Amino acid sequence: MKPIRVLFPPSLGMPKAHARAELVESSLAQALGRPVSVSVARDYNELIRASIAREADVVWAPAGVCGRISSVAHHVFRVVRQGRTQYRSAIIVRSTSKLTIDNLAAARGVRAAWVDPHSLGGYILAQELFRKRAINPALVFGEQTFLGSHPEALAAVTDGRAELAAITAWSGEDKDVRAALTMHVGPLENRLGVLAVTDEAPTDAIVLTFELDAEGCAGFAQILDDVESSPTRKRTMLPSAMGADRYEPTSIDTYIQLQRRLTASIMPPR
Repeated sequence: MKPIRVLFPPSLGMPKAHARAELVESSLAQALGRPVSVSVARDYNELIRASIAREADVVWAPAGVCGRISSVAHHVFRVVRQGRTQYRSAIIVRSTSKLTIDNLAAARGVRAAWVDPHSLGGYILAQELFRKRAINPALVFGEQTFLGSHPEALAAVTDGRAELAAITAWSGEDKDVRAALTMHVGPLENRLGVLAVTDEAPTDAIVLTFELDAEGCAGFAQILDDVESSPTRKRTMLPSAMGADRYEPTSIDTYIQLQRRLTASIMPPR
């Protein structure tokens, strides 16, 4: 039987993403009773390209990717974490930094470490905040680099290669931002401070593409529907890998509208 092809993003960092992919692969195969292949995209562009090229049956899609793969999205299940279906971006600096959101507009030569041009938490929501605060990235930043994952972007700040980064945070509350920092850099989180927290956006999603056959679609839908309650549910490692409480069926239109909202905020880096 043809394996179900599942594609993960690289946003957790490649070592962690690959380790979780291996655990998910075996547990999904057991639950579905058929072969499953889980791979990790090299970057967000590869995630988008492979999805549109119909090289994946199921995609763990960051929110900034969902709208871009709408042409292949058959069913969409939004991730619920800590009871939330929205998240924010936290803009991070070193704890000793003199930068504030109020003086950033006048700063020059700031080095920024972003996750990916398609990452909401690691880039795009920060750009929206800059636009609203009349902060011009072309003037403020002397260098902007994309490092592919949240841990790598934060590492650039902690070791002095950059003054500023952005990561996903489940809320604007300090405990949630600190928890996100700890997840990515462990005890080094005490070297980091929060410059600002952005507006909300929908969480990432599991996208079942039109390439997934009817049997696979039904099996996956049951797994995603049964995360919380059923004593006979088909247990997999997918929720643990994604940090998900459960999954909520939603429309791809949610993400298309998000993409339209944010398009005006995205300024290409110098």
